[in-house]
Amino acid sequence: LTSLESPSLAEVGGILAIAQNDVLTSLSFPSLSSVGDDLSLTTSLALASLTMPSLSEVRGDLLVRGTGLVSLSLPVLTSVEGNLSVDKDAALTSIGLPLLSSIGGWLVAIDNAAIASFDLPALATVGDYFQVQGNAALDSFELPALTSVGELFKVSNNDALAALDLPSLASVGGELEVSSCEALSTVALPSIASLGGRLVVRDNAGLTALDLSSPAPMGGLRLYVRNNGALAGLDLSMFTEIGDLTVDDNAALTTLDLSALSSMVSSLTVTNNGALASLDLSVLTSMGGGFSLHALALPVLELPELTELGGGLVVQHCDELPSIEFPKLTSVGSYLQIAANDSLASFGLHALASVGAALTMTDNAALARCLVDDLVEQIQAAQGIGGSITRHSNNANCTC
Repeated sequence: LTSLESPSLAEVGGILAIAQNDVLTSLSFPSLSSVGDDLSLTTSLALASLTMPSLSEVRGDLLVRGTGLVSLSLPVLTSVEGNLSVDKDAALTSIGLPLLSSIGGWLVAIDNAAIASFDLPALATVGDYFQVQGNAALDSFELPALTSVGELFKVSNNDALAALDLPSLASVGGELEVSSCEALSTVALPSIASLGGRLVVRDNAGLTALDLSSPAPMGGLRLYVRNNGALAGLDLSMFTEIGDLTVDDNAALTTLDLSALSSMVSSLTVTNNGALASLDLSVLTSMGGGFSLHALALPVLELPELTELGGGLVVQHCDELPSIEFPKLTSVGSYLQIAANDSLASFGLHALASVGAALTMTDNAALARCLVDDLVEQIQAAQGIGGSITRHSNNANCTC
């Protein structure tokens, strides 16, 4: 059987499955408008032509895997009530579903080596997770109407993808991840208002812009930005509250704008961003977790309004930093570690009365030992230090 045609077939009440047909080259159902359960096209490598111009709904899953199709075009399909899966279809270069507006389950497009275009201009909702991964040739990916995804949203390992613009996406029930897309230069999420998990942007070598400029920024954002080698600036000035923030190993990052941030629900970690010379935390008053800075080029560190840290405070290997100023900080909930900062000569911790765990101040070559001793005495005279005290290899030749 090399071709299968049914000109008058209008509806299939159950499953329509085309599988394991080694010589089937064409499939034509020009009048078919509805499939009552799954539509499955699999393991038919010779299948090069699919004609279903009238298909408007699939009430189960739509599965395409291991066919010879070059193009998947379903021009009037509006809904898939189950899952939409296109994976390991080596010949497929484009997917055209211009009217598809809703998917009840998940959407998966994985390991389609030749697919270059995957545009879903009408898609508004995905009930479960959304995953587009390992499509090496994918360079066009448009989702202008997408507003909500029920669970995970993940776009990863699409080496040719240059931009990811999600202008209408407001809600993701799980984590949102954009990762390992080497050519990706911009990620735009201007409408995001609700995330059930973290926003992860990592290992995108060409990324230069991350746009989170929502007119109503979400509260409690948990953001993880790691190893985006070309990212020079990260503007988070629209947020007054962030749940958790990690910015790590972004080699070109010079500025991190948190100028409106007044509250951190959990922790702030900024590490191994060797070019980072500007960090604005001028209105931050409270932090429920810890604050960790490591291997940065900061010339100044001032948090003039911060009064309390729920976790630890770590500043280490910030070799350009001459001073630390936390004039209103009264308590550190866990450990305090200031270590291996070559230029550090002074700190303003005059209100600090309590450290919940160990205190470590070591290997700060320019920092007078007597300043460290005075700080320890200051805290011990107030509410105390809850762990061990380690202080050595600071500057013993300076006087206070």
